[in-house]
Amino acid sequence: MGCWGMGLTQSDDYCEVYEDFMERYDEGEEVSAIREAILAEHIAEFDPEDPILHDMYFALAKAGWICCEQSPEILERVRSIIESGSNLDFYRELGANERDLAERKKKLAAFWHSLQKPRAKPRKRHPAPKERELPDLDPGDVLAYKAPEGQRVLIVLDRIGWPGFFQDQVFCCVLQRSFEKKELSVLDPLPEKLGLISSFYAKEFLAPSAFRKIGTVPVPEGLYAKLYPLSWNGWKLLLEGYKKDFQKPFAPAENLDLRQLLAGEAPKGMSLYCRVSKVRFGNVGVGQVYIKDEAPEKKDTAPVNGFDTEKIDRLLARVGVDEDDAFYRELGSVIYSLGRDAENPRELRYAYGLLMELSQHPKSSVRMAVLQALGVMGVLHKKAPLIESEVKDRFYAQWQQGDPVERAILKDVMEDLRRSRGWQFVLP
Repeated sequence: MGCWGMGLTQSDDYCEVYEDFMERYDEGEEVSAIREAILAEHIAEFDPEDPILHDMYFALAKAGWICCEQSPEILERVRSIIESGSNLDFYRELGANERDLAERKKKLAAFWHSLQKPRAKPRKRHPAPKERELPDLDPGDVLAYKAPEGQRVLIVLDRIGWPGFFQDQVFCCVLQRSFEKKELSVLDPLPEKLGLISSFYAKEFLAPSAFRKIGTVPVPEGLYAKLYPLSWNGWKLLLEGYKKDFQKPFAPAENLDLRQLLAGEAPKGMSLYCRVSKVRFGNVGVGQVYIKDEAPEKKDTAPVNGFDTEKIDRLLARVGVDEDDAFYRELGSVIYSLGRDAENPRELRYAYGLLMELSQHPKSSVRMAVLQALGVMGVLHKKAPLIESEVKDRFYAQWQQGDPVERAILKDVMEDLRRSRGWQFVLP
């Protein structure tokens, strides 16, 4: 159980149960079925009277109120917990002082009062939007689509993806020049200058109704890896494009045409703005290449906003080189923030990659901090890209080396991951 305040929602267990409830609710499950499933899951592990289940009862009561389907049994349980003072006793055992307990008492009273006034109507269900899929395209396909100044031509160069990390993308380029429809039937794209080189997830790529195939060109297999085998600091470059890029004006072409690109010439000597963040995700950097004279506005250039990436880079540059007590204090703060503060899929990928790198640090206390941060990430962020086998390996390795205190901590974190993600840990 993790708490960071006296409020009802300032508890890992409360948040976990409530989020699980609402996720199932949005998926269409009946309220009573969700409630019974959560109760059964928790009571299978703990005695129903165990105070560690207080937050579960509170979360179920709140969720029932939100959905206008309260359970009399849950409400009675919550009333008993609050009026008996058993939750305050539990927080006292956890180390809360009298000032904290007074605040907690007020929060509990306000919570109980809020449950007494029925909600006017139940919360609407919000099903997850159906994910778009990439069109059925092959490297070498030449497509035409409409732009403000005429027809633009796109060439599919490769299909790329990193299973477990990134969804599949289309790696492609767009010719710099626009054309009239009558020109497309006799177009030879090979000598044409390029205006954009990027890759696109399904949600950012053109809809199938927005383009038509007008031909093919021979494209070498694995062109993406040949063009961008390594980027700065030896990390792979991942290009990410957006829908608006297909309609943006391109700068006057310089010296790279499609034929040169297909021959394996990466853009050199061109006015490139390479939006590569200063982040590290395993062996992957995140960025985008525009062939234009000026960079986009600053607001368009930061793929990761939730972290001070420059500060983190400076700190990580000291790993194994300049590690003193102040360094470890700062590193511990950064590690915890990586597990807790990511706000979108890109930041989650960034944070997960750094944590996995640091999980192999020679100092046990650093590895322990990383594993606890991974546990926080797994609980708080349902869509975090945690790879089960990879994370488990780190836990097993630390378990083998850990002392009794570390093993007790690891066991709690593994239990959190079991409850939030369904992972089963088999310890020796």
